[in-house]
Amino acid sequence: MEEIIKEYDAILNDKKSLTIQDSKFRNYHVAEFNDGTLVLKPKMLVHDDEISENTLRMMDQAITN
Repeated sequence: MEEIIKEYDAILNDKKSLTIQDSKFRNYHVAEFNDGTLVLKPKMLVHDDEISENTLRMMDQAITN
């Protein structure tokens, strides 16, 4: 079971942004539920050297179309 390591209150600023204190990650996937609950999960971006040749070829084809 995951345990809470930090808990704090946060307020949206004028730009409707939220600050995450001392975050270990820079990118997050956000899920917003109809009751107002937000779930943030760290999103690890892949370095371009780790993308297969086939995937790069398919991406180039999609851009061309």
